[in-house]
Amino acid sequence: MIDDHLIPAGESIEPGRRERNLESLGGSTRFELGLGGVVRVLRRRGLVLLAVFIVAFAAIYAGSSLLQKRYSSVAWVRINDAAQNVFVTDGGKVDLSKEQRAVILTLESPPLRTALEAKLGAEFKNVKSVASTGLEASPLIRVDATATSPSLAQQAADVTAGIVVSDRRDKVQADLARRAKANDQRANELESEVAKLNADRAGVAATSSQYATLTSRLEAKNAELTQTLQAAAQQRTASTTVDGGLEIYESATLPADPDFPKPLSWAILGGLAAVLIAAAIVYGREELVGRFHSGDVSESRRAGARVLGVLPGRSGAVPRGVVTGAGATIDEVGLQLVHLLGRGKPNVVVLCGVDGPAPEGTTRLVAQSIAESGARVVYAACRGVAHTATDDELEAPVPRARLSVVQEQQTGGRLRVLDDGIAVGELTVARARTVLRRLTEQCEYVVIAAPSPSIEPATLILAELADATVMIAQHGVTRLRDAERAGTRLRRVGGAVLGVLVDPARPGPASATTISRATGVSAG
Repeated sequence: MIDDHLIPAGESIEPGRRERNLESLGGSTRFELGLGGVVRVLRRRGLVLLAVFIVAFAAIYAGSSLLQKRYSSVAWVRINDAAQNVFVTDGGKVDLSKEQRAVILTLESPPLRTALEAKLGAEFKNVKSVASTGLEASPLIRVDATATSPSLAQQAADVTAGIVVSDRRDKVQADLARRAKANDQRANELESEVAKLNADRAGVAATSSQYATLTSRLEAKNAELTQTLQAAAQQRTASTTVDGGLEIYESATLPADPDFPKPLSWAILGGLAAVLIAAAIVYGREELVGRFHSGDVSESRRAGARVLGVLPGRSGAVPRGVVTGAGATIDEVGLQLVHLLGRGKPNVVVLCGVDGPAPEGTTRLVAQSIAESGARVVYAACRGVAHTATDDELEAPVPRARLSVVQEQQTGGRLRVLDDGIAVGELTVARARTVLRRLTEQCEYVVIAAPSPSIEPATLILAELADATVMIAQHGVTRLRDAERAGTRLRRVGGAVLGVLVDPARPGPASATTISRATGVSAG
């Protein structure tokens, strides 16, 4: 709730178009922030990433060039007999809608290994792999051979193709010879049966019914004997002349280029992978965990506003690593604000934190330094949250009354501290205008300490109505990404961001007091 004593009696606040969901004010999507970070990494670290690519490319190319080369050659064998199709089985059916493969011979096959050792001799140890593969619905068998030299690969493929053909021929011929031998044995049995039937029929009268029966059986056995002798003769002849249904279709060719390794392809892919990894590391260090350390120009670009200065610590020393000229005292910051804004009208200055509440010790000192320049100042801090369970207003435990008396004495009465602060739980544009108008009637400057616009959208209302906004970061603690997000939100609502003030220490006990909050609950 807004402080009722700051709103004039009888004044009605008409809801307007701008009284909308505070979360919709400004802001950047994660996608926009991510793309912006990638562009910054490429722009700032482009030469480093290019150097990483060149080094990775050269190292991978040189290393892969030292590997032993391997050459591949291919020969083709044709199936000229459908019965030799390796996918056809007795009683089976080939599914032509599927492309299937069947490995017929590999280097691990003992007959093939023995034959290659006999043909290649000592060069056999340089043959890396050999395989013959049959393809379904295709009359061809592919023979692949890989070796350490082009000629050896060609020779291994040709020898393997010949072995595939001869192996199939030998198997078919052996099967025919076995079947011929079986038919010869059957013929011998039939001859014995025919001789016995002849003897039996000779002892029976021709007019007897048994004679007719023996005659029919004898004729059947003679016919079977004739067929068996003919089959045996054909199979015996075929066992020496049949080709097995396979023939060399295309001899192997001499390979020109090695298929392993591929130095150029590997170097390009490896170089790109190294660049991506390096870019991810740089992005993580600079975009995700990068923090304020020096206050130099690069950090000013990230925050979207120049770094006004890095305040010295309690001992008066500027934190280690701060560049020359980046140090500034509280008095210097106050003078900069007075110089930029002047005193011709009441000015409203919002001092907001980047990733949390603005340090109240620092913001009060800034207000005091403005007062010491001769201006009349009212200082107020945003306060109050709605408890998620009871919606009761909670007071931030900051004893402002005593502080108000002390600072008024030090500045000759020019500094007033608003004891009740400004509650932001239900702050709207109209109410903020009313509060600021009443405050500016009493002074030349209104200094308001507010939370980060990233965690408290109501700060955007104050920044939109203020004459100047200064973001306060913590040296070595505040992430650059959070400063970028806060600056983007402030600029999108038209806030006049003068710069970033870097505080060397974490917020003190008073400003570090936090109250748990949930989605939709404003924090002061």
